Amino acid sequence: MDPIDDWELERNRRIAAIQGTGNPHVEVIGGGNTVATQQTTPVFQSTHQEGFNCDERKTCGQMSSCDEALFHLQQCGNSRLDGNNDGVPCEAICR
Repeated sequence: MDPIDDWELERNRRIAAIQGTGNPHVEVIGGGNTVATQQTTPVFQSTHQEGFNCDERKTCGQMSSCDEALFHLQQCGNSRLDGNNDGVPCEAICR
């Protein structure tokens, strides 16, 4: 009965990034509208075309590239990669 708000969508995206699936009752439909549903399809794909995934949390020392660090920051919600909160993860490799 309660419409799904932006925070619930973001929270679901972050959970899906870590676990591989989100809440099966939350789905985004065309035009940005949201509905509650009984489907069990994941709402977020946690694997990147480069083979990056959110299965394990990584540190900057474990990153093979800036692209991988950006993926983990943006898609997996691994905010500890951005120590100074400037939006750039792993400053040593993402200059």
